[in-house]
Amino acid sequence: MRGEASEKVVVAGHACVDLIPALAADPTREPGGFSNVGPLEVRCGGSVVNTGEALVALGRPVHLVAAVGADHLGGVLAERLRALDPAARLEPVAHGTSYSVVLERGGSRTLWHHEGSNVAFTGREVDPADAALVHLGYATALPALLLDDLAPFLDLLARISAAGATSSVDFATVVRARIDIVSPSADDLVSLGWLPPRPRPEDVADAARRLVDAGAGIAFVTDGERGAHLRVADATRLARGGRVLARLGPDWPGVAVQVPAVPVETVVGTNGAGDTASAGLIDALLNGYTPRDASRAAVALAAERVAGRELRAVDIT
Repeated sequence: MRGEASEKVVVAGHACVDLIPALAADPTREPGGFSNVGPLEVRCGGSVVNTGEALVALGRPVHLVAAVGADHLGGVLAERLRALDPAARLEPVAHGTSYSVVLERGGSRTLWHHEGSNVAFTGREVDPADAALVHLGYATALPALLLDDLAPFLDLLARISAAGATSSVDFATVVRARIDIVSPSADDLVSLGWLPPRPRPEDVADAARRLVDAGAGIAFVTDGERGAHLRVADATRLARGGRVLARLGPDWPGVAVQVPAVPVETVVGTNGAGDTASAGLIDALLNGYTPRDASRAAVALAAERVAGRELRAVDIT
């Protein structure tokens, strides 16, 4: 069943500023070494920005929630967040703003990250009352959310459930039954020990199954240039998944789908691709797509990000 086009998505959690130097060659790390690099791109990122940008590009109303430091980078980040959502809930905190130095060359990427203001995000500022879905970005990079045996995290999930909204988490230390949608990358699951290094496609598909067995309603695991794996719980679990999952059609329960990546002729950058795929999946669910079409829409939108093209509704045929 298709939802209303005006249904709002709350996007909360990790936000940062990405500092991206152009690299013609790998920079040296030798003491006293010198590397000549290209121009520096300053781009706001993190899940709140990346997922929020993609949803706005798809015409979806969003409400953004993040912690921002009182420094120059915080001003840059706040300006971008308010451009996407003039009513963005930005909590000023006594930390420097989070940033990442992104070293990307030839399709491979290394991140040097400062958690900064994200250490103060607790989820208390998130109001799920009038949202169809609440998407929480990078839960493992929000340490205050995980204190006291995950008490703030579980409280946020409980408030989302009580409001009748659907919860979506793209990267979580644990999967609990209250998480309705989980959308990590295969690399995320390798770092958490859910997958071995250099996993095979069948390993990734099995991880998606195990995420659902652990309590998720939908698991969507992106696997880079190999595509993505979708796994869906039974009808009883979907019925408890907030207003978005509860109205999914009869073709969703118990489904397992693997879709290939959309070929990209020139890779401009992979930064934010996973967040963009999460946004594509969320929008597809709200629009009442079939499982396969929802998966294809998500990977196609991610391909637009990787190719450096303007994000927009994509042709999934």
